[in-house]
Amino acid sequence: MKKTILFIVLATLCLFFQVEAQDKFTISSLKIGDQVPNLSINGIINYPAQTAKISDFKNKLLILDFMNTYCGSCIEALPRLDSLQRQYAGKIQIFIVIDESIARVRAFLKNNPIAKNIKPSIIVGDKTLSRLFPHQYVSHEVWINNGTVRAITTAQYVQSKNIEEILKQGAVNWELKSDFAFDYHAPFLVTNEQHIPEQILSSGLFFSALTGHLKGVATRHTYEVDSLKRLVKIHYINFSIVDLYLATLPDQKDFSVSYVQIRAEHPGNFIFRNNNIEYRDVWNNLHTWCYEGVFPIDFSEQEIKRKIQKDLDFYLHLNSGFETVRTKVIQLVKDSTHSSLVKQPFKVRQNGKELLNLITVNDLLKKLNHDFVNRPADSNLSPDEVINVHIDAADLMKESDLNEALKAYHLTFKNVEKEVRMFVLSASNSPIQITLNHSIYEGK
Repeated sequence: MKKTILFIVLATLCLFFQVEAQDKFTISSLKIGDQVPNLSINGIINYPAQTAKISDFKNKLLILDFMNTYCGSCIEALPRLDSLQRQYAGKIQIFIVIDESIARVRAFLKNNPIAKNIKPSIIVGDKTLSRLFPHQYVSHEVWINNGTVRAITTAQYVQSKNIEEILKQGAVNWELKSDFAFDYHAPFLVTNEQHIPEQILSSGLFFSALTGHLKGVATRHTYEVDSLKRLVKIHYINFSIVDLYLATLPDQKDFSVSYVQIRAEHPGNFIFRNNNIEYRDVWNNLHTWCYEGVFPIDFSEQEIKRKIQKDLDFYLHLNSGFETVRTKVIQLVKDSTHSSLVKQPFKVRQNGKELLNLITVNDLLKKLNHDFVNRPADSNLSPDEVINVHIDAADLMKESDLNEALKAYHLTFKNVEKEVRMFVLSASNSPIQITLNHSIYEGK
């Protein structure tokens, strides 16, 4: 009898632990199309209640924006999310999800110049939602409609047209943000499969390799010195072609992408442009690359960069190098009434727009040369002169809007042609095409 009772107890415990394991597995692996458990959400601030349940939003689109208080791009997106929440009030609910202490989050809301001007609804100290929707990188967006996971995306997708689409259609087919726990120090290329003893390979093993995009892996550069094997190991993970080449330049930190000239049939495959109609993650999947190189420890930094550049030329069938070319430039100029302006009170936003103000000529040119990747911007003004332009940061892409904002300060950008030292990438005459998982020459 006692043995029978003991067996029943053990069987019950086994069943209990099996259910527990299944629950944990479910919690850690919700995917598109899954129903979200009707769990309680606690620790909500800037919301009518401190707690809620998933079922409270059965008639709304629920968007969970996972971020942290030290993610710059996440913070910059907060005003846009706040604006969308107000625009679609009653139809959607956007929750910012932060797995940090309430004290840190409140300090962030009080002191951050962007966050303190808005009142986003925030779920603080979250653990459960992070297990439901595991991720490596933020921002991480989860779209839940009628209790069902409809999409998991990057932040770029959270915009009016997509909200309207999912409200109208329910189900959508967007690029899945799927993060992968990647070891950035592990080699791409597995060598020495025959396990040749190290003493036979005493001179080291030097090589380079190029592959296409690694999905679910963040862009990253690693530089590692193995003093025991006397090797230098370098990785460039998910870089555009232009960014790979820029990394090989001696003055890479100061060299702007707008000073790169591309001579190829499809220049849009070489660098992502801010005015690109594609989503950044979709473009990355097609047009970013991974390079791995292992070099002798005695190589100088300049020698390594020169070798990487030659490797890229070889693998991608390109010719690269500096040339002085005549090209179009936008040049900041002033009229005779221009004078330096007195500093005005600092404002981050005005009428819902992010502002650039109290910036120097050099700051503005750097911003332009980052955004205007198709032509350089320069000026004859002193680079340290403060020009104090109140302008929506998005308007930098529109030359007419930029000049309208500059008019009050007797400044303008004019189009000129001049001789400029450019880094030129041109397709070689080789008939061979790159077809690892995408082509740099064929449009998609």
